[in-house]
Amino acid sequence: MRRLFDERYARFECLWGRGILPAALIGEMEHYAADNVHMVSSPAFLDLVAKRAEAFTDGSGGPRWVPTLAKQTGSAVATVGVRSTGATAVAVDDVGLQISRTPGRPTVPRAELWAAILAARAATAGQRITIQVDAAYVVKGLSGKTNQMALKAGSNGDLWTALLDLVQAKSLDIHVCKVKSHAEIQVLLGEVSLEAFLGNVLADAGAEVAAENAVHSHAAQDLSQWEGITFLVARRLAVIEASLWDEGPRLVPAPAPMHQEEPPAPPEATKRILSSIGHMGHRLHRRGNFLYCAACRRRRKSTSSRFWMKTPCDGLSAAAQDVAAMSPPSVSEASTVVEVAEPELVTPAKRRRLLAEQRRASRESTTACQDAHLAAWRMVASGLPSSAAVEGFVPAELHATHDCWACGGFVGCKKCGSIVSTSQRSALAAPCTGRGSHSAMAAVKRLSAGELPRGAVWPSGELCPRPKRIRYSGV
Repeated sequence: MRRLFDERYARFECLWGRGILPAALIGEMEHYAADNVHMVSSPAFLDLVAKRAEAFTDGSGGPRWVPTLAKQTGSAVATVGVRSTGATAVAVDDVGLQISRTPGRPTVPRAELWAAILAARAATAGQRITIQVDAAYVVKGLSGKTNQMALKAGSNGDLWTALLDLVQAKSLDIHVCKVKSHAEIQVLLGEVSLEAFLGNVLADAGAEVAAENAVHSHAAQDLSQWEGITFLVARRLAVIEASLWDEGPRLVPAPAPMHQEEPPAPPEATKRILSSIGHMGHRLHRRGNFLYCAACRRRRKSTSSRFWMKTPCDGLSAAAQDVAAMSPPSVSEASTVVEVAEPELVTPAKRRRLLAEQRRASRESTTACQDAHLAAWRMVASGLPSSAAVEGFVPAELHATHDCWACGGFVGCKKCGSIVSTSQRSALAAPCTGRGSHSAMAAVKRLSAGELPRGAVWPSGELCPRPKRIRYSGV
């Protein structure tokens, strides 16, 4: 390697410094259009295709010694006939072959597809022809198992468009068959016919020759030489890097700092809990070890606040439930732009130690926040009114002579038929007259049954409130 660099230092200077192949030395291989591709055929090939109405096609990616950047693909279509001449003898006749390089990108699927196009070109107009292919890609496309629009829009859409248009223009009746390639053992076992085997072998050999002839030999040799040089340079750089790693400590970036949430102060935690419960629409009261919502009638143990803070109240109207389902407004501090500095380089052992410390601090911060929230929730739950106080409270001034029912924000007297909202001051504050009109009494009856006495919505915003009897011994 040293002698090679001493002799050609000027040519290898860029490779020596960077260890990669310069793009200026690679260039782009020449791609031929379909109209400029030259085909080579055996004598009377078209007549043999018309006579046998059968063709074998194959595509090849070229010989292995050719570098990838210089590879070209080839296609071939063959005809062959086998007839028996005795008990143990056969004769091979009607042998024909046509080979061609593949236009466009040198890929094997395009080579297989171009071979099918050659077979369709060789067929006469209106002919029924059988094409035996060893590529499932072509078999599925010609047999209708793949959508034609998808084929035309794919990476090989130009060739599929040409093939399908050619079949339609010549009114060909194509019957495509899948033949196994390299089926020597299957021929001996009788699983593949000798004719199919010979036809595939002949097409395969023709495609190999076409691919090899399409390669620019000088460009392929030059690229092969450059690939070998590049490999040697890359290997030398790898050895140098490995020796540096062995001689000195290996440094890695330090872990990025983790955001640690500080536990809120008790007043702030209490404010957050009350804000979330109010946003969900619940009206809570205590009864023993449980909390009840006066609107949706649900209950949960007083040890947890998650349900009341996350679940919208069912007793609200549809519009109110939609508002509650939205994320509650959060109070966040003003955002500041933090410049990210270059990470510090540390040893792997120190990085593991820093990560362990960050995880421990994160666990402690999470536990402190949970404890602060639990303490604040206990303060909120202990300050809620009892169920007796809630059930006996009606936000309207009522006279003791009335016999009232309350439901959904309405209060109505069964004696005089007066109905008011709990936010109003009306005749219910005066002594009961003991009589009312027929319509007024009907409205109170509906109220006592849990039905709307008037209007379209309940003043409390509940969907299905439960009526309750209210009895007072005085104002």
